[in-house]
Amino acid sequence: MSERNANIIKAQFDEGIEFIPEELGRVDETPLKIWQETRGHWKNHPVFANMNIKAIIEWLRGPDDVNRNKS
Repeated sequence: MSERNANIIKAQFDEGIEFIPEELGRVDETPLKIWQETRGHWKNHPVFANMNIKAIIEWLRGPDDVNRNKS
């Protein structure tokens, strides 16, 4: 192998290859991870601790059926 091709890895066509810039590193932003992180922000809140996201939104702005008639 020539010096120019020393860093090349052969891969099959159906293998998934992901190129990530070195300065960024690998960031895992899966939906589950995002949900877990956002859930963590509310679990110690005095009002929202035991509420899901939908319940929090309804608590803040009111039920959807009430807001639909205001537009």
